[in-house]
Amino acid sequence: MPQKKTDQLSGVIHKYMTIRGISNVRAAAQLMFFNYDTLRRRLKKPETFTLSELSRVIKYLKIPSSEIEFILEV
Repeated sequence: MPQKKTDQLSGVIHKYMTIRGISNVRAAAQLMFFNYDTLRRRLKKPETFTLSELSRVIKYLKIPSSEIEFILEV
């Protein structure tokens, strides 16, 4: 995934964490059933998310598909 797309994906995830009132990664990990260290690593390098993990993030943060589709276009 190109760096620009990686940055956009990270930005969208952080944006929706803020919109949903999730103030830190530890709270997000609990909400989305991630191990804290795993989620922290994935947020630093969003290209390492598996499809299953990314689906979970999208579901729990209620990220509109239009924002994700734009980023994941090849």
